[in-house]
Amino acid sequence: MGERLLVSLKRIYHKYSQSCIMRMVNSIYMNGTVFGQWRADYKLKKMSRQMAYDKKPNQKIVVVFLCQNTKIWSKLEAVYEAMRRNERLEPYILVIPEESGKAPEDNLTYFYNRYQDRALDCRDGEQGKMISLRALHPQYVFYQRPYDQYLPEEYRSAAVCKYAKTCYIDYGYEFSKSTKEISFEKKFFRNIYLFFAENRGIAAFNHERMKRSHNGGYRKSVYCGYPAFENFHNVKKRLDENISQTSNVQKTVIWTPRWSEDRSMGGSNFFTFKDQMIAYFSKLQDTRFIFRPHPLTFSHFVSIGRMTDKDVEEYLANYQTENMIYDADPDYAEKFWASDVLVTDFSSVLVEYLLTGKPVIYCDLGAEFDDGSKSLLDAMYIAKSWEDVKEYLDMLLAGEDPLQDKRKQIVREQFGDSFDTISDCICKMIEDDFVGR
Repeated sequence: MGERLLVSLKRIYHKYSQSCIMRMVNSIYMNGTVFGQWRADYKLKKMSRQMAYDKKPNQKIVVVFLCQNTKIWSKLEAVYEAMRRNERLEPYILVIPEESGKAPEDNLTYFYNRYQDRALDCRDGEQGKMISLRALHPQYVFYQRPYDQYLPEEYRSAAVCKYAKTCYIDYGYEFSKSTKEISFEKKFFRNIYLFFAENRGIAAFNHERMKRSHNGGYRKSVYCGYPAFENFHNVKKRLDENISQTSNVQKTVIWTPRWSEDRSMGGSNFFTFKDQMIAYFSKLQDTRFIFRPHPLTFSHFVSIGRMTDKDVEEYLANYQTENMIYDADPDYAEKFWASDVLVTDFSSVLVEYLLTGKPVIYCDLGAEFDDGSKSLLDAMYIAKSWEDVKEYLDMLLAGEDPLQDKRKQIVREQFGDSFDTISDCICKMIEDDFVGR
């Protein structure tokens, strides 16, 4: 009975989530009051002054990355690697379980295999309690996601900003007017000292919404590029060293539907296209079809009653053939570079995929691109229905790509040609900030 009631309430909430009353309630819940902003500003100001007082000559700058999700580590990986190369910086990774109360073994294995002693278990081996982040004496702490509610209380931004300079880099490239408002209207951002924005528009947006603390110098929003792009291109360099890895006998199509049907967040075509995709690619044995849904897709649809666990199991059973693959690997860059076409809902992955120079079929549900990113729409094939998707797939798989030259021009104008120095720029900003420049 209780479970049914919960499902019903979730359905009601999602149905009316965009009503005036629900938007007001959500705004108050997510952002609190103006007094909350003043309190956060005071904490940041006090912390900065104390850090300046405690600073020692030639001191190593300790940076801790709070890592809870392996699937989005690629967004920060290039920054971490650049810090390891920098003699002034001393970076560590504090590994946290994805869900409260669970051990972080899987995450720890992922990071330990890559970084050994730089990957720290958040749990005390003897007591089983959370270790003290403060005891690591970090000057800067990077967050993976702007979701404090998924973190243990002692690692949340409101607690950490009292003794360290909190930092954030968006895990998804922001280019929509509607999702920008939603993504940034969170208590989390009140407690962030240094925000590395993915573009100048986002930096200006965050500066404007907290103008007093930015102008006072105890909060910064800066831009020097999006480090995920650097990491993405580093993968291409590694693949180019081994040509056999990138040579495809088959054409490869990747489909990345969104996890939420909420159109204010971009919407999802999963239920609209899921059966058509199976029917289409089951007939194309010479084409490889990779299904890469957002990591939250199935858990979300089950939680709101749109699917059952059995429904999920039965659907994924379709992806057990030689040419149809369900891919949940956190590392997607290699697959993007080795593929030929992306079919996607509104998602930051479409921006990264455009960097490959390959075609994107964008399944449009009305998300409004911001002024600085509208040109990207001209670089993609826009699909409003399954018939559109099929027509574009038929054309592209036949080797016809009329947008190729235009797409490369738009991407070059929007993002430039060089991504090699983004992370070094972030490191330099950390160093300059630490010494007060």
